[in-house]
Amino acid sequence: MLNKIQNNNRINISFFAENLYVICILLERERERERERERERSNTNFFIEFNLYFKKA
Repeated sequence: MLNKIQNNNRINISFFAENLYVICILLERERERERERERERSNTNFFIEFNLYFKKA
């Protein structure tokens, strides 16, 4: 009986670890998408300011 419980615990821990790994991968992908969106916003802001500067000149 104890052996069955220990095996069950190993399976549960393994399942938990796999899920945690997948969650970490998904979070890293989301962080990368957010960094990409931030780069795009930054580039857009730069070009807007660049155009406004030269329109004033």
